[in-house]
Amino acid sequence: MGPKLSIEAKYTSASPILKEFDSRGVGRVDVLEVLAVLIVFSKDLIEPKIQALFSLYASFDFDKTCYISHTELVMLMICCTRGLCRVVGYESPPQNLELECLANEAFAKIDSNRNNRVSLSEFSFWLHHEQSVILYLKKFASTRLIADAMLLYDKQLKLAIDLFLAAAVVRRTMVEANEESTNPVIVLPNFLSVMSPALAFFAADDDHSMTVDVHELRILLWLMRKKEPTYLQTKGMLLALDDDENGKLSCMEWVHYASGIDQSTGSLAFNAQLRYLFEHYFSAGLKTVVTRCVHAAIPRANKVGDKKWAIIDDMLASLAKEIMDCVDVNNSKTIEWKEFKAHLEFIEDRVAKVKSYVLEFIVVS
Repeated sequence: MGPKLSIEAKYTSASPILKEFDSRGVGRVDVLEVLAVLIVFSKDLIEPKIQALFSLYASFDFDKTCYISHTELVMLMICCTRGLCRVVGYESPPQNLELECLANEAFAKIDSNRNNRVSLSEFSFWLHHEQSVILYLKKFASTRLIADAMLLYDKQLKLAIDLFLAAAVVRRTMVEANEESTNPVIVLPNFLSVMSPALAFFAADDDHSMTVDVHELRILLWLMRKKEPTYLQTKGMLLALDDDENGKLSCMEWVHYASGIDQSTGSLAFNAQLRYLFEHYFSAGLKTVVTRCVHAAIPRANKVGDKKWAIIDDMLASLAKEIMDCVDVNNSKTIEWKEFKAHLEFIEDRVAKVKSYVLEFIVVS
């Protein structure tokens, strides 16, 4: 018997497992593929996994020597790779001939004493020190983790939106019945600004501890940014947000950061205010926002005639075009967030100067 592994029971029946491995729909699966994938994805440390993989294929050896032969190593690589490709959804797994060539190269490296067979110690040493194998397995594990987390996150987010909209309908009915309501309300964008990072946190929290370590934070950032972060980016984020310096990030620490709430004031942090300002510019239109800004600065006591309003509006239209031409570096006719953020000081300076000119030389004259 080989070593015992800790495998969490995700399904209560074999049907979902059969469906994942039986991609051709023939009603049968390769038991070696299934067992190899279960070993790789188990939550145990690397040593028990290595022993389990070795025991699995040594138990099927043809010469009963408890060593892995060249043929058995080829079987191991083919079954592991095909099984991993099935469960992560790779439609074009490597061909058997390609895997056999890789197995030939691997066997030559593993068989250090050149006795044409691989012992457990040789197998373990190779897996620990062959960086390409480690990266290869990490790639499959990460793909599976992010896929599972993405499905869970999307499902929970859809449910949260449905519940919010249902509650909004109930409230609207109550308001219509009472004809008026002065109670404050939460709008959907604000609701999602908190719920979206919170639900992403729950999806990435693999051990359900309400904290995420550097590995879970990597999945969390991947979920929120839709792009795989580097280890240095993830580590830097953890160090920056880990207020109690325990090496983990709590749900509240993450939500405070991701929702843009300044913990010292309880209001929106500067980066979040920038984002909302950008969204306001983008949705309302640059010219409209600039016009509102300048019009609001003109005192009501000043009577501005139609001729002066026409001059002011022409100036503001030219200002909006000037800002757009300067900021829209990719000529998309819209200002993107990175463009807006990079040119924020320029935008503020130009609007302030035009506003000052309007107040000093047009309105008062």
